[in-house]
Amino acid sequence: MACPLANADEIRISGRVCSSQVRVVARDVRLSTVLARMAQSLGFELRFASEDDPLISIDASGQPVNLVARLAPSENLSVIQVRDPRCPEQQSIARVWVLAKGAEVSPRNALPKPAPAAPETAQPPQSGFDDMPGQAPDDTTH
Repeated sequence: MACPLANADEIRISGRVCSSQVRVVARDVRLSTVLARMAQSLGFELRFASEDDPLISIDASGQPVNLVARLAPSENLSVIQVRDPRCPEQQSIARVWVLAKGAEVSPRNALPKPAPAAPETAQPPQSGFDDMPGQAPDDTTH
């Protein structure tokens, strides 16, 4: 019986852009290399910035987004899916980012900085009743 991959450092990706099921077969290959081959086959952008790049062995089939997560279960992943006109009724992967542990995806996605405090004005504080319709001013002449 022949082994699906005779030599180490081999990868086989079965699937193309719009594939709802993909098969990934790899033996003793760096994670970054497997993801790069998936990116090439499935047409997505890959950014690999992790300090870890483990050797992996896998023979699995599934939806592309699930396989990416399965390949890198302990990595800091960001996967962006989009509706693709070439792929009716399904989403395809647009980008996969494997980030350094604790890194943010993008400064654009960070929480906005709080607005600076308004400068103090010389006007005395108002009680608020003058501005409320239907409220009579306080009658202090009892």
